[in-house]
Amino acid sequence: MDAPGVAGLAGRGRAGTGRGAAMSGAPFIHLRARSAYSLAEGAIQIPDLVKLAAGDAMPALALTDHSNLFGALEFALAASRAGIQPIPGALVELAPDEDGHLADSLQWPRAPILLLAATETGWHGLKRLVSQMYLEGSSSGAPVVTLGHLADHADGVIALTGAVPGPLGQLLAAGKAESAETLLERLQSVFADRLYMELHRHGTDADAALEPEFLRLAHARDIPIVATNDVYFSGPEMHAAHECLLCIRDSTTILDDRRVQLTPNHCFRSQTAMAELFADLPEALANTAVIARRCSHVLTARTPILPRVPDTGGRSDAEVLAERAERGLEERLDRHVFTAGMTEGERREQGGRYADRLQRELEIIRETGYDGYFLIVGEVMNWSREQAIPVGPGRGSGAGSVVAWALGITDVDPLRFGLLFERFLNPERVSMPDFDLDFCQQRREEVIAHVRELYGDDRVAQIITFGSLKARAVVRDVGRTLGLSYSKVDELAKQVPENPANPISLSEALQSEPGLQEARATDGDVERLFEIALALEGLNRNVSTHAAGLVIGDRPIEELVPLYRDPRSEIAATQYDMKRVEQAGLVKFDFLGLKTLTSMDLAVRLLRERGTELDLEALPLDDGATYALLTSGETGGIFQLESPMMREVLRRLQPNRIEDLVAILALYRPGPMDNIPSFIERRRGREAIAYPHEKLRDILEETSGIWVYQEQVMETAQVLAGFSLGEADILRRAMGKKIKSEMQALEADFVDRSVRNQVPRAVAVDIFADLEKFAGYGFNKSHAVAYALISYRTAYLKAHHPADFFAAMMTIESGNRDKLNLFHDEITRRGISLLPPDINRSRTEFTVEAMNGNQPAVRCGLGTLRGVGNAAMDVVVNERDQAGPFADLWDLARRSRKADLNKEHFENLAEGGALDGLLAGVAQDQARAVAHAAAQMAARCGQEAATEERLSQSSLFGDEASAQELWVLPEAEAWERSEMLAREFAVLGFYGSGHPLEQHARQLAAMHAVPLREASRQEAGTAFRVAGVVAQVKERVSQQKRRFARVRLSDATGAEEVMVFPETLIRYRDVLREGASLLVEVTREADSSRADSLIAHDFALLEDGGLERELPPGWKVWTDDSFDIAALFDLLETARPGNGRVEVVFPLDGDLEADMNLGVSVRLGRSLRLAVERLSGVTGVEELPDQEGLSHTV
Repeated sequence: MDAPGVAGLAGRGRAGTGRGAAMSGAPFIHLRARSAYSLAEGAIQIPDLVKLAAGDAMPALALTDHSNLFGALEFALAASRAGIQPIPGALVELAPDEDGHLADSLQWPRAPILLLAATETGWHGLKRLVSQMYLEGSSSGAPVVTLGHLADHADGVIALTGAVPGPLGQLLAAGKAESAETLLERLQSVFADRLYMELHRHGTDADAALEPEFLRLAHARDIPIVATNDVYFSGPEMHAAHECLLCIRDSTTILDDRRVQLTPNHCFRSQTAMAELFADLPEALANTAVIARRCSHVLTARTPILPRVPDTGGRSDAEVLAERAERGLEERLDRHVFTAGMTEGERREQGGRYADRLQRELEIIRETGYDGYFLIVGEVMNWSREQAIPVGPGRGSGAGSVVAWALGITDVDPLRFGLLFERFLNPERVSMPDFDLDFCQQRREEVIAHVRELYGDDRVAQIITFGSLKARAVVRDVGRTLGLSYSKVDELAKQVPENPANPISLSEALQSEPGLQEARATDGDVERLFEIALALEGLNRNVSTHAAGLVIGDRPIEELVPLYRDPRSEIAATQYDMKRVEQAGLVKFDFLGLKTLTSMDLAVRLLRERGTELDLEALPLDDGATYALLTSGETGGIFQLESPMMREVLRRLQPNRIEDLVAILALYRPGPMDNIPSFIERRRGREAIAYPHEKLRDILEETSGIWVYQEQVMETAQVLAGFSLGEADILRRAMGKKIKSEMQALEADFVDRSVRNQVPRAVAVDIFADLEKFAGYGFNKSHAVAYALISYRTAYLKAHHPADFFAAMMTIESGNRDKLNLFHDEITRRGISLLPPDINRSRTEFTVEAMNGNQPAVRCGLGTLRGVGNAAMDVVVNERDQAGPFADLWDLARRSRKADLNKEHFENLAEGGALDGLLAGVAQDQARAVAHAAAQMAARCGQEAATEERLSQSSLFGDEASAQELWVLPEAEAWERSEMLAREFAVLGFYGSGHPLEQHARQLAAMHAVPLREASRQEAGTAFRVAGVVAQVKERVSQQKRRFARVRLSDATGAEEVMVFPETLIRYRDVLREGASLLVEVTREADSSRADSLIAHDFALLEDGGLERELPPGWKVWTDDSFDIAALFDLLETARPGNGRVEVVFPLDGDLEADMNLGVSVRLGRSLRLAVERLSGVTGVEELPDQEGLSHTV
């Protein structure tokens, strides 16, 4: 279609090369512009590119990203909204044909030519061409096209020769004029009158040198000329930053003279500037408008196109859906609703409620045309269950559908939990429904393979995602390109807060971090780094595929969107992101891998191996042991309930019903979190429950009079104002978007209708205001219910089968050292035996064994040892199961030859203790050292055995028994216990044979250090000491934009987390490193916001020989006449509470002095002493003699 942006351009004749065809007054139009979708190359976001064109009154604009169409639809929609004609295009790399039929003289390095889609046919051809670049690839692995490819897809496509960077320019620059003419002839035979000679004037020598040749060839072959500017960035001021961007792309620095260098003119030049630049070639300018007019196809959004539903037997989707839903509902009612004691009348009444709801939903689904969508999702979920692939109970608003429940899409009874279908599919404001589907993480790929087989490979694709230059990464990248030292850049980058859940921008970091501010103000190199980094932050750097998203088409996906292929995947991906694929008409399905489902399934399988069957979907929801566990706050490993604050919420709430979990999951987020204290007080009967109006009692009674769910907003509008649930959902959405004009109309309607429903106007106004405030952060109850069920099921497993629970969780989290430490600590605290890895007892994963008295114990898995791998250990375990235990190290090496065990395998097995049993009679520390020293020999032994087997010959040493006699264990000095534990920790992720602090036990007892297991029992507000090895340090940014940390410490009794506030973190960041043994002075606080937090005030390193020197419990501060005691009091106030005293010595007349005890109790430490010594008027600080009480270490 013709775009309005160029409708007023005069003249339809073809502009030539100086033959008077120029269009008088025609504008210049940029036909060669990259966006940020030209990865690490283009530096303009699409909205900014459109603004630049609109600001210059440019009627049309082409987007020509390098080797992709990633931004084509986003650009088309944005430009059209701005009244600008969007022209889709791409810069593609043209390479010589790979079949070698071209003469050597016509070979050139791959180089870009510019293609524009002139018609709908041209767009489809360009789309297929660019897709082909990725799906078929080339021998070089780079996305390129050949002349043959161009010929196949040239219809409706306009081509520009590429100017100096293009293949024609490359041949001319190489002195191959004849070859250039041959190439031009071939291009002209492919594109005919749709080929243009492209000219650049960026001020480079190459542009000036080759332009006469371009003009000569254009004139000789009657090819029209066109002026373009190679747009990489917005304006000259962006040139320096863009130079760094190209260095990031090419992994080089600006100091490298060989790097790609552009000019400040490679920017979005104005029409005026281009008109002046090409004043001598007006036809080159005019032809930009001619080309714009020839490009008549504009990309638009389209409604979703559902794929074909398989196996309907010729019946309509609606008929099939109704039949399957009605049959499924009967099964659900029999299993989950009807009880043995129900009368026939009660069954009819209950069943009638569900049947009515089902029919109402089916009618809405039929009216909106989404019958097929439900059938498609239902087929996937039921196939997964048939294959014993664990699936989730639901996610999102889809859990509010009885049809979804009946079909097996969800496992949530909507009527049992009061969920609303209209929250999912609103008949009064129809939008595409969206089921998010959870599958076992390890078997998700099987589900995707099934979908591909069912619908066809060409109709299923993943969805692309784009990785951008984020705050910390861009600092590192720019620092490297500028040639700054690694240590300097690393120090800066680490000061940029990193929180994936709530990312902080670089500008925010610069505002909140004093260290960054100081560095920027005092160091010119750092100032330059930040200036460039701020300009580049947010630009696209790389691509990947969406973790969950798939699209399924009713036709080959390539007919709707261009395709890409991640080199790491065999499945094609769309070149549009998640938002654009839906706008292009594709239906998105989210297949999420949830490791909690994997861990629960593994725990159930472990139980089954020991003779216990457990159906998680049939668990009673009123189990006392489960709620007792939740109330205790021991929720490590329990879905969504692991955080310290959530544990404290559970302790205070003492949940005793599933609705409590649903509410807490909905409230535990920024915004509604403020309501948690009141919710708890009301649930515990300590705060009166009040309702905004008596008509709302039934709606809010479940949540103690507090709005918690979005569904409650909808029900309030229905009950008070008589809104239909569809109207109520529209109200909810509008409140969330906070559009003032829309809200004023809705408020008037709500209030008027409430008044007609006997609600006082003032009350209605107040309720609307409350709803408006709440709706911005209200949570979807359907989603909360589904996730509460997963939380409950994991809690049930932990409460009733803890060994199986921990074995499953440690298997799933085997690559996460922090999680392993947490589980190890809790197992220790619970008194569950954790057995070491053993080559003759362990399986690849963690398992459960019966110990003395048939008590279950957790056995470490071999595959969880660092660097050994599951595949190799599967071979080892299979050999052991088939032929019996391994007799010694050499027996293991020879029999496990198919596992291809190398030196590192044997070393890691030795360090983890898995080979201890093969060295009978040797002490543990000696055994591990010997096995480690023998690793190279063991690997060679296995390799020789594999070679013998491969050559089908007998052993070079005779029979196997005599061969093993020739392998002799080497001598090795026993490891120190500290070394043994350190090596064990490195491969296991936790300490299995002891703890490093054991060597300090006597000294720590003398220092009154409290075991970590007892820390939470200390009196709140008092100072005491703990000691521990740092297991984890997590730095965070507070709402005040200040950095604090949570540090997890472990000792032989367990582990605890201590809070390190900003001032303390600044003083002690250097010692807070993983593996450090620390003595810590803490206080235990018990307030409503931090649970029973341990607050750290001072840290001291423990040395191998004992403690660092100890300070007495007080200081004497010597002063002179300039001393200001108020300044000292202010400083000491920051160190309260504590147990140290401070005395001050004041000078008097003559040689007299006055000694005064300040009467304060403070925490004494090295940093505080340094601060006191720096105070004006302080001449010295002296230690007071030791007295009874707690002493302090620096």
